[in-house]
Amino acid sequence: MRNLLLFISFGLCVAWESFELEIFDVVEEDASSADIKKAYRKLSLQLHPDKNDKPDAEAQFRNLVAIYEILKDEKKRLRYDRVLVEGLPNWRNPLYYYRRYRKMGGIETSIWLIVLTSIIQFAVSWTAYWEKKFEIREVLGSKAKKQKKQSKKKGTIQDEEIDLVEEEIKQIPKPRVWDLVPFLCIRLCIWTAKFIVSTPQLYKAYQEEKQKKEEKAKIEEEERLEEERRVKEIDAERKHRKKKTHKFEERNGDIYSAGLPPSVEESGSVIVRPEPVISGGFWTDEDIAELVKLMKKYPPGVPARWEKIAEVMNRTVAEITKIAYREKNNIHRSEARFENAAEDKCNQPNEEKEDETALVKKKVKTKGGKFAQEALSSDAAADCNWSQKQQKALETALGQYPKGSLERWDKVAKAVPGKTKEECMLRIRYLAELIRKKKEEEEEERKVNESLQEDENMKESQSDES
Repeated sequence: MRNLLLFISFGLCVAWESFELEIFDVVEEDASSADIKKAYRKLSLQLHPDKNDKPDAEAQFRNLVAIYEILKDEKKRLRYDRVLVEGLPNWRNPLYYYRRYRKMGGIETSIWLIVLTSIIQFAVSWTAYWEKKFEIREVLGSKAKKQKKQSKKKGTIQDEEIDLVEEEIKQIPKPRVWDLVPFLCIRLCIWTAKFIVSTPQLYKAYQEEKQKKEEKAKIEEEERLEEERRVKEIDAERKHRKKKTHKFEERNGDIYSAGLPPSVEESGSVIVRPEPVISGGFWTDEDIAELVKLMKKYPPGVPARWEKIAEVMNRTVAEITKIAYREKNNIHRSEARFENAAEDKCNQPNEEKEDETALVKKKVKTKGGKFAQEALSSDAAADCNWSQKQQKALETALGQYPKGSLERWDKVAKAVPGKTKEECMLRIRYLAELIRKKKEEEEEERKVNESLQEDENMKESQSDES
């Protein structure tokens, strides 16, 4: 029996095999990467499933690959060495205790959160209150000390500053329990309930206010339309009266025989007699200039524009519009006449030029006095005695020597043959004046065209309305 037990005990003993012992001696702890790689190749040939017939060969090979992946990386190898020395980390972390903590429902968790939030809020509120009190005492106290040193009435100032500090502190609101989160939530719920209940009333009030605004806007629009209609009726009535009104000139033979003016009677009362309207008379340059001024005074869009101009000039509306349209077409022809006259003047002999210049000096009055007269005569002379070659040379020199160049006009005069510096400057001034006049005439022509077009549009609109 004893031998049997001994045999059984020997059969239960397990021993390490030689290939298993070789695994532990493959590499040392301080082995290099090359040694680890060499050992991995050696063991992979032994433990590969294709060359190992054991049932757990595949699992052993996967473990070998995982070990090699850890050991070939320096960071993972250092952590592995640390685990070998210190052991595995303690698994009893805070998550372990949280998992074993008593489970709470949503209501209980909310209550705990509200309580904690209220405590924190109350503490923060009192901290802010004390901080404000401290700031007020520090600021006002420092001011009081400065004023106490500067003033002679020390006791009075000190009392006033103390009272001021106390008043400022009293104005700081103290933290209240009613301002904590639970009471705020309750007040929010009450306000929401009241708002929901009063929503129909608010909507009804909004609709009433909207209806009132619409009615008010409608009344204002009707009043505006009525006012416009009334203005149109008044304008139409005025035009109708103007058509029916005739101006008479009362004559009194006794008054004329007595030598009194025709506008004064024997009783001394004044009778205003309008002057007779001129129709088909001769138009002078002064009349045309006055027409242009009146067209600028009464621009397009003025009611009864041409009637007002005709009344001022004591002429008919048809004649006024006819002359305005004719002058618009004659602007270009007047420019041509002006240029031809200037050329004829340049072609006259020098003696006639001197006579005309003297005549102009005697008759023309300028704002600048003698200097302006000399400038006028010099500008007239600048238009003459300039050939096409000289003009071209002047333009080329002005392009070569722009504004800001040193001794510009001296260089320009040298570039123009037969002309001095003063003559070149007078020529430029004369050309600039011609350009300015041309622009003014073009602007005037544009305004006349716009006014005529506006009048035509107004007549068309009036004819459409009638």
